[in-house]
Amino acid sequence: MSASVDGRMGGDSLDSFVGGSLAFGRRFNDRFSVEVEGGGATASEGEDSATTAMGFVNVLYSVPVSKRTSLFAGGGAGVLYYKEEFEYMDYYTDYYYTTRYYYSWYGYYPVRTRHSYRQYYMADGTGEAILPAFNATAGLSFSLSRSLSLDVAFRYITTLEGEYKSDEIGDSDVRIDFVGG
Repeated sequence: MSASVDGRMGGDSLDSFVGGSLAFGRRFNDRFSVEVEGGGATASEGEDSATTAMGFVNVLYSVPVSKRTSLFAGGGAGVLYYKEEFEYMDYYTDYYYTTRYYYSWYGYYPVRTRHSYRQYYMADGTGEAILPAFNATAGLSFSLSRSLSLDVAFRYITTLEGEYKSDEIGDSDVRIDFVGG
């Protein structure tokens, strides 16, 4: 899963993920079917994690290989919700004052000086986006009964660029690409 922020690919790529989906549909003949699919995935690396939830309407084309097995390919459109939790470096500025006394022919007089320094620390942040999404999928379907099948699929999901909101690091535009099984 990778995100492109403000048109630039960032270092935000989470390579290991776990996900799944459930679909309900209608087969019109041996070849064509339409389905409504919902699913999600989660990924993490170190202190960073991302969660997606998605819903699609897909059109699939199947090619029977045997009586209970078929290959399929298709695609669809829908919506993708993306939320991430991350760790980022933040800082606060602290101030302290020093006073020095100087002597002149008028006598002693104080000079107060203000100093500042930045204290850096790691902070937790969150961000989220709701984006229009498209997917392409291909795989193998095993018919378990007349109305139930188990699919193993490979898919590519992409989104249009949309608004990403985060209180900690500010709002920006984001586009998400996902390739996986």
